[in-house]
Amino acid sequence: MKAPPILVSALPKSASTYTAKALSLLTNRHHVSAHSPSDFDTGVSPILDRRRWQWIVTSGFVVQSHVIPTLTTELLFDTLGAQLIVIFRNLCDALRSKAIHDKAGFSDSIMSKFTNISDAERLDLTIEKHAFLYMNFIHDWHVFSKSRSTQIYTYEALTSDWSKGLTSMLQHIGIQRSQQKIDQCLSIMEKLKESNSQAVRFTDQTAKSEFPQFTADQIARIRKIAAHFPDPEMFGIR
Repeated sequence: MKAPPILVSALPKSASTYTAKALSLLTNRHHVSAHSPSDFDTGVSPILDRRRWQWIVTSGFVVQSHVIPTLTTELLFDTLGAQLIVIFRNLCDALRSKAIHDKAGFSDSIMSKFTNISDAERLDLTIEKHAFLYMNFIHDWHVFSKSRSTQIYTYEALTSDWSKGLTSMLQHIGIQRSQQKIDQCLSIMEKLKESNSQAVRFTDQTAKSEFPQFTADQIARIRKIAAHFPDPEMFGIR
């Protein structure tokens, strides 16, 4: 019998790719992405093709996704005993990173096709298009975690100490690995990051350094949307 799948679900631009690839190395499983870059943009759960999803999760893979809990996913998780790892990120930072990513052209989102708009306008569009969806993701996983074993991490904590974060994840899924193995994994991941083309890294870093922060008015708009949820503090809006 194959091992139960490991699902890594996160907001876009919240280290889901790094986490899933690292876990695939540490658990000797295949890493598979269960979404296309545009899935989350539409606000539609990536689990549209049930047969494809069932094949993925029954194969014992490490599955990277932006999926939110649904009746279908709950059934699959309950039946297959999937191990759940969810990553949250400060909402404003996640939205800003999404806007930067789209501007740099690294997304299939229609937002990346808008090249003749200012950065301030791009932030406005990102708030309008993604803020509620991101909040819904965080809220739904909070609710889900109260009834099922779900390990929730923050992007900020993981990126400050990947060794500690991965150790905790392995403990959660019941797998033991030595510190030496974890250090080797992190070394491999660092080399994979360095193997990215210089052009891609330069474009991304340039966009980050030049891109503006949210204005007070934009923050107020985000807070107004958050007020529709029962616990707005969960979004970490500064």
